[in-house]
Amino acid sequence: MKKTIITLVSVTAFTGLTSAQNLLTNGGFENNAGYVNTSPTPNQYGVVASPLGWTVTSGRTTYLGSNAGGAWVMPNGTGDWAMQTDGEGSPVTMHQDFISVAATGYRLNYDYWTRSFGPLSAPITVSIIDTVTNTSIYSASYTLPTSDTMGAVSQMFTGTGNNLRLEIADKSRNNNNVAVFDSFSVTAVPEPSSGALLGLGALGLLARRER
Repeated sequence: MKKTIITLVSVTAFTGLTSAQNLLTNGGFENNAGYVNTSPTPNQYGVVASPLGWTVTSGRTTYLGSNAGGAWVMPNGTGDWAMQTDGEGSPVTMHQDFISVAATGYRLNYDYWTRSFGPLSAPITVSIIDTVTNTSIYSASYTLPTSDTMGAVSQMFTGTGNNLRLEIADKSRNNNNVAVFDSFSVTAVPEPSSGALLGLGALGLLARRER
């Protein structure tokens, strides 16, 4: 009985490490409120001026739907929608803010699909910026590829204790059809709690007793 009790305590101590809440709203662009279809086929592509959860400072987004031909097969893509930055000739700059805890680890995840259409007069960027110090914590640039490329990003960073801003910026000023994004998430990476450490200690004592 003693062995069973110690094992259960250890398992319970670790359950808090397995769940992580996405700090972003509508990071997968599945809420398509305001969608205006501009394609000959329903749910192929259209524009959304201001996606739920995001602040648009210029331009608008293009939403690619389940009939767009590829957007839903990105590495971690789920659902029916993904976001293209060109806004059908009105490229978007938009952001979403979230609160960080100083010295806490976070993970940024997202999918991208870069397509060899063009022209592209300036890189398309994804950045995380400290809104108080205006310093960049993460930045990636996407330029015109020679062939269509899909990929997934998983990047660790450390919170500053300030509000942080995830920004997507297409400064190309044309209908480039180059960059599609999906499945944005920012999650805290928890450190082992004191309960988990006690659980490890209990397991160690148990192993020592059995020897």
